[in-house]
Amino acid sequence: MKLILPLAGEGKRMRPLSLGRPKPLIHVAGKPLLFWIYETFGVYDLQTVVPVVSPGKMGERIVAWSRAYWEERGVKVIPAVQEEPLGLGHAVLVGLEALKEDLSSVLIALGDTLFDLDLREILARGVNFIGVREVEDPRRFGVVWTDAEGRITELEEKPENPTSNLAIVGIYYFTQAYPLKEAIRTLMQWGVKTRGEYQLTDALELLVEQWNVPLYAQPVEGWHDAGVPETLLKTHELWCERHPHIGDNVIVRGRTKIFPPVVIPDGVVLEDVEIGPFVSVGEGSVLERSRIRHAVLHENVHLLDAELEYALVGGHVHIRELKLTGLVGDYTSLARKKTGPSSD
Repeated sequence: MKLILPLAGEGKRMRPLSLGRPKPLIHVAGKPLLFWIYETFGVYDLQTVVPVVSPGKMGERIVAWSRAYWEERGVKVIPAVQEEPLGLGHAVLVGLEALKEDLSSVLIALGDTLFDLDLREILARGVNFIGVREVEDPRRFGVVWTDAEGRITELEEKPENPTSNLAIVGIYYFTQAYPLKEAIRTLMQWGVKTRGEYQLTDALELLVEQWNVPLYAQPVEGWHDAGVPETLLKTHELWCERHPHIGDNVIVRGRTKIFPPVVIPDGVVLEDVEIGPFVSVGEGSVLERSRIRHAVLHENVHLLDAELEYALVGGHVHIRELKLTGLVGDYTSLARKKTGPSSD
């Protein structure tokens, strides 16, 4: 089976953190988001993974990280570059074209979402399917309608007045992906765009409603968004509960208190801090006389007399004598401004 992952977004909603690292490599519970995505799909006997990335250094970093992850597992990585941000449909087409004629058993998943799912039963059926879930407000999503057997009869991208609440959650599987490839190409030839982009949902609509390609809805119970800071922190909390870890060689000094669940690797220094719940700390970090809750800290963070809550902090960051929430980009130094007369 082949896995295509569209990862070419700029991560604008994650700035300034995403200015220094690709959004898929932002941490959740001590690991890059991409690690958890790969862990989810790695159980399905993958032969090839196609990360679809933007041109430039950010894309190159994703490809290098993907190769480091998959090569030791015997999985081939074929990178694909989306030269222009023309939409999810176009990104999927770029991934399909990278596979050339090898378009059987293709799984497509979004790069900013984590899932709880077991696809083995439906994969064994040998049918085309997409993941769906009931939602309260389907106007924010692509939506499907199905018959009594679960076959999709209609799709629409972000309908204004939906009569179905089955939202598309970002998992797609095709026993043969050639028809999907041709459907996206057809949309582009016709110039059909929704909200200024070539949408994957529009291509699926063409497959189902005009070309009569059978496509089934697969319910997905766990659907955890990590595309914006607020939802990433919520997903981070859940993953901290599932994967808590305190290394045997964490250096703990003074009146340090740890409130689980947390993720703290070996070598991190904790001195007179209160840390947790729901905190992950990157390697090489030193935290002194500080309080940290509901936060993601990347590598080599130094806190002194600081208080962080609901924060996403990049790598190589120094924060002193401040109380913070929100996002802090990589290689940043923040400190309380000194007041009083000048010494000049």
